[in-house]
Amino acid sequence: MTSPDPQKLFWKIAEELYSDSSVKEGSMMGLKCLRVDGAFFASLDRKTQALIVKLPQDRIQSLLSNAVGEPFAPAGRVFK
Repeated sequence: MTSPDPQKLFWKIAEELYSDSSVKEGSMMGLKCLRVDGAFFASLDRKTQALIVKLPQDRIQSLLSNAVGEPFAPAGRVFK
């Protein structure tokens, strides 16, 4: 069985989120993303197709300490 295309899967899930009128498609640094009330909250990395999500700092630390995720750091600069 082949894995689904990450882009197709991401945007299919996004369609369900559009039922909330505050969720819209947007861009961040030229990258298509999802925004809620104008603020970025999810996208896919262009190169790796890894999921990028904005999370509370304590959740980020938990994921990093358990080696489940990694920081978003395009061009070597880690985003908050």
